[in-house]
Amino acid sequence: MELLIVIVVIGILAAITIVAYNGIQNRAQDTKIKNMAASVGKSLLLERVDGVTPAAVGYWGNANGVDSLMIPKYQSTGYRDDLKSSNADFVSRIFRYYTCGTGFVIYASLNSPTASEVQNLQDTRTQCGHTTTHAPETAPLIYNYARIFN
Repeated sequence: MELLIVIVVIGILAAITIVAYNGIQNRAQDTKIKNMAASVGKSLLLERVDGVTPAAVGYWGNANGVDSLMIPKYQSTGYRDDLKSSNADFVSRIFRYYTCGTGFVIYASLNSPTASEVQNLQDTRTQCGHTTTHAPETAPLIYNYARIFN
């Protein structure tokens, strides 16, 4: 009987550990996604000084899009390959780039966004005159983070 109790307790502790580990992994991936958006946004601002902007909007990998300016000058090929978002069906679709007023916005798909991040996305989309076509909110592709660069 005591052995059964020990086994049950170990099982409960293992389940708690797995759930906590998954949450930590999601937060770590979200931090990497936000840092990537910030890094690429700052690099694009440097390019704007020289009058260069991505010709294509939308996904970063589009022809003449963000990647055409980032690789190899600022980032190496495959720089997004280790990113993961449970709200994007492909790694290549985690980010989107669009013009916004005199600057641009980067939309991203986080794993576990906060309520304020989702609200910021909605406010940014309105401010930029964008719709859910620019930053969808339904599966298989959910954008829930936005950052404006000017």
